[in-house]
Amino acid sequence: MSAIKTVWGFEVPTSPSGRFKWPKELRAVAVQKILDEGFLCSAIAKEIGANENLVRRWSTKEKSIRQFRKEPETNFAPVTVAEAATETKAVETSEVAEAQPRAMCKLTYADLVLEFPGDIQMKSLQAIVRAIRGAQ
Repeated sequence: MSAIKTVWGFEVPTSPSGRFKWPKELRAVAVQKILDEGFLCSAIAKEIGANENLVRRWSTKEKSIRQFRKEPETNFAPVTVAEAATETKAVETSEVAEAQPRAMCKLTYADLVLEFPGDIQMKSLQAIVRAIRGAQ
């Protein structure tokens, strides 16, 4: 017959092999104490009578789930393309310099706003985005 212990008001049964079967609700409370309230994994593990590595795995799993939820907000930046003011383009000396409109892009990321030519190379744009993310 498997024994049952109570932790934080949750019943924690044991399997026939003697291992605890930690309820999802209890795991959620433990992880919330670690990630949101700043408790150490070791302190929570000791308090509930669990292996520290097990509690750390719960915490790490939830942390990556939370990060995944946040990534769509940070992975994409709004990019707008608009006609910019005309720019003078130098041509051969026998011709007269002419003004040609040039499309410009605006990249807004948090409080940073960058404007660059619309014909920018994809590799250059990727490097800019990487540099912005790396600066955070």
